[in-house]
Amino acid sequence: MNMRITMIVPYFKPEITAAVHLLDDLARDLANKGAEVTVITGYPFRGTSRALRERFMHLADEQLTERIRILRVGQRREEGKVFLMRGIRYLFKTAAFYRVARRIPTDAFFLYSTPPLMGVFGGLLEKKAPTLYCLQDIFPDNLADQGKITSESILFRILRRMEAYIYRTNTRVVTISEDMRQNLIEKQVSADKVFVIENWIDTDEVRLITREDNPLFDQFGLDRAGFYVTYCGNLGYAQDLDTVIKSAKLLEEKAPEVQFLIVGNGVCEDEIKKKITEEKQGNVRMFPLQPEEASAFVYSLGDLGIVALRPQFLKNAMPSKTWAMMAAAQPVLCTAEEHTQLHKLIASTGAGVVVCPGSAEDMAAAIMHLCANRHCLREHGANGRAYAEKYLTREGATSKYYQMLQELAERREKHVSG
Repeated sequence: MNMRITMIVPYFKPEITAAVHLLDDLARDLANKGAEVTVITGYPFRGTSRALRERFMHLADEQLTERIRILRVGQRREEGKVFLMRGIRYLFKTAAFYRVARRIPTDAFFLYSTPPLMGVFGGLLEKKAPTLYCLQDIFPDNLADQGKITSESILFRILRRMEAYIYRTNTRVVTISEDMRQNLIEKQVSADKVFVIENWIDTDEVRLITREDNPLFDQFGLDRAGFYVTYCGNLGYAQDLDTVIKSAKLLEEKAPEVQFLIVGNGVCEDEIKKKITEEKQGNVRMFPLQPEEASAFVYSLGDLGIVALRPQFLKNAMPSKTWAMMAAAQPVLCTAEEHTQLHKLIASTGAGVVVCPGSAEDMAAAIMHLCANRHCLREHGANGRAYAEKYLTREGATSKYYQMLQELAERREKHVSG
């Protein structure tokens, strides 16, 4: 009998989020290797039109392919942007996932770490079948990093206990960076149950598109001869867009040929638009998040791409859009402290330049230098592409997940037969 895998994930196609393409890739590759895959997810909202949402409201049970079944459960209303209300809806959404998951015949569960409460239910589901908990960021550290709670609060201590329960009761924990793995080990999580599988990028799909062949220049009304610095992705609490906007302000008169493009959406989108308007910055333009299939066009827009996380987030997360930039041969300008994995990655591969977090002056200086030395940009881009082709392939990463899930399923079979 084919291995049965149940994936419990917060978002899935047709939604547009940073992780949806990874989850779709994984489901398809597991199925292509012979597994029967059931995806339990919510109804689509993020990055979708009203017409598309209405269509999927009636697709609670969809047979995506011969081996992939999608079950959509939970509320049919948007999450909203208010932190407390989002938290409450996450709770109900996660509970709905659990109720469905415990009824599904399965050999192994794959659980995505958003919403964080899914890990708690993973501990309960582990009694039914082994669980692989995929950790994309570390909770509740990320809430403290965002300033939503303090590390001295009672709530933080409660959430810390919940975190310990998650790591103790799920069968395997996979992180996306070695820094994150070390974070867990420092919290006394057994080293032999924590593994690293980096997020991947499809280098066949995401590649450098010449400006002549890139339709976004026409769609956005951009001069193909311009010099563009792009920030693409989530506009959330973790992203340091303040430094990006301040550096643009510094360059408005010093280097008027440099134009900044922000392509994305998120909870801080309105605030960012307001800042740009108030500062009357003519060198910064904003555009909506584009569909995943347009990734190659998006990451080929800029002569230089920015990865800017607030310093406290780099120890608990790894910005996987870095892989897309490298795959598209886009030079990376990132803000990172020297001890972080992101700093080590960019410095060791030669895929770009690293500047001090929070320093608009350093960022502006680096942009001016690279604008004046275009040959450096070509070299950085080529280095990033070479690294992506060698180390960040979809097949390599999804095969690791398949092998781990297969090992867990075989263990369950031996336990049941024994």
